[in-house]
Amino acid sequence: MAGDEKNLTISMVLAWDLGQPIKIAELVSLSAKKLKQGLADSDDQVQKSEPWFGEQAGLTARTRSKGYRTDGETTAGVYVAISKAIEDGCASIGKKIDAVRDLISEVESSDYDLFYEDDGSVKSRESNWETAAPPWGIVSLYLKTGEINKLDLRLKTALWEVAQEDERVAERVSECIEKLADSVKTEIAGSPTDQGLLDILRKYQTPDSTKPGVMWPNATQLEYVRKYYDPTFQPRFVTAEEAAVLNELSLGEQVKFLKIQMAAKDFGQNNKYTAEYPNAEQDGKGDAARHMYWNARMTQEFGADWTERYTTAHEKTGGNVAAREAMDLYNNHLGRDIGQDKNTDDATLRAQVLDTIDNGKAVVIVAGPDGKSPQLAWSRDTPTDKTIVGPGVGIPLPATK
Repeated sequence: MAGDEKNLTISMVLAWDLGQPIKIAELVSLSAKKLKQGLADSDDQVQKSEPWFGEQAGLTARTRSKGYRTDGETTAGVYVAISKAIEDGCASIGKKIDAVRDLISEVESSDYDLFYEDDGSVKSRESNWETAAPPWGIVSLYLKTGEINKLDLRLKTALWEVAQEDERVAERVSECIEKLADSVKTEIAGSPTDQGLLDILRKYQTPDSTKPGVMWPNATQLEYVRKYYDPTFQPRFVTAEEAAVLNELSLGEQVKFLKIQMAAKDFGQNNKYTAEYPNAEQDGKGDAARHMYWNARMTQEFGADWTERYTTAHEKTGGNVAAREAMDLYNNHLGRDIGQDKNTDDATLRAQVLDTIDNGKAVVIVAGPDGKSPQLAWSRDTPTDKTIVGPGVGIPLPATK
């Protein structure tokens, strides 16, 4: 359910079928049992081979089999943890959705003919003139306004809590994936044949956050952001490290940060690559343009050190596809190099980003040899329409930074 950048609405959460992820959790749990039993049976047979396979080669085979069993049992444990995270998360989300339903019933049963909108706003079909009519007059209007404000706040808070819990469940699943053995991560991620790409894949990885995620901005910051940037802005679920770096900025700088982020998003969606191939916005050349421009602009405004710390913290969500994490972190690096000159105007900055991509210095994601697995490729060697959109969650590589 998590992963959609759009704000959740009441109609969206009421339409969720939590029975489907629960079925998936049951299948994952069953797969863990089968995997563990299969590994045990296989390794038991190999360990019994000493009487007829006793040379060094036999010892190596038995040692390797034991290692495979250990890593496989770790994987089975990850499966069980994922299954539990999904089941517990669905139970928690279900309770919060029930709270939304209860508040909807309260709104609809009000004496003031109230109704709710999809964003949680509460309004009345009854005009203020009608409410203020005798015998109660202005007192009745005062009571109606108070009830609208109270229910509006409670319903929006309940909807926000559903969104927050949805993000937390996704975070817990990602944390489970991070616990896979390094050998399993490396094998699944695959390796490019190009040494330069392989170096990027291995070097540009960051460890998952070990702290609970938080909602940013806080109440004081949110009030300022809504006043000076966007009155409809909603808090976001971010890593604790990401929030800490953002909080180093002043309120005015935080607004500048959000404006730069929105400009980068727009540039990533509207450029010559997405005009040719709309999916280039995700894991393709348009995505590379967004990351590079974003980092260049932030470097100009906040400095390269702050920008590197922030964008690295931004990738600590866990469960990130190894190729995507490397792509983002490496292209971020290229963007910071471009943004070193604070006097470069915006049009020139954008042109330098596009030139870097066209000259092949950036990386994008293509299908691996199996035709499906995401793998790094140089932008110069990849036609714009040959990039692929990797999965939302994948197997991360061991972290290096």
